[in-house]
Amino acid sequence: MIKLILIFKVLVQISISIKVEGIQNFLIKESIDILKIKKNHFYNSLKYRSRTEIVAMILEAANGGATKTKIMYKAFLSYAQLREYLAVLIENGLLEYMEGTQTYKTTAKGLNFLKMHSEIGELLQTSVRER
Repeated sequence: MIKLILIFKVLVQISISIKVEGIQNFLIKESIDILKIKKNHFYNSLKYRSRTEIVAMILEAANGGATKTKIMYKAFLSYAQLREYLAVLIENGLLEYMEGTQTYKTTAKGLNFLKMHSEIGELLQTSVRER
């Protein structure tokens, strides 16, 4: 996404230096279309997340400590979904609630889960590439 924004900025700078309005408008329109496609692809990839992927996103968001709101936005969850997942994660010792600061923090067990989840993801990617 950052690369696309940088490309967009360069294209706009080039078109401004050329001072051709038609090209400038075309480049801006095309860049915006590309950004919309990337954004839609990102949100469509969130449609069919597994519970494991959601848990990993929550644990990643809570790594180092985070409020409910921060976790909710980083993991792309509704408040109702978040409450259910937080209860399960705390019950299983993957997450802990810090009462003084009202934040959630990933435990050592949760960090171990994240490490294993990442390793499994890497194994699956390499097996797909080898085919």
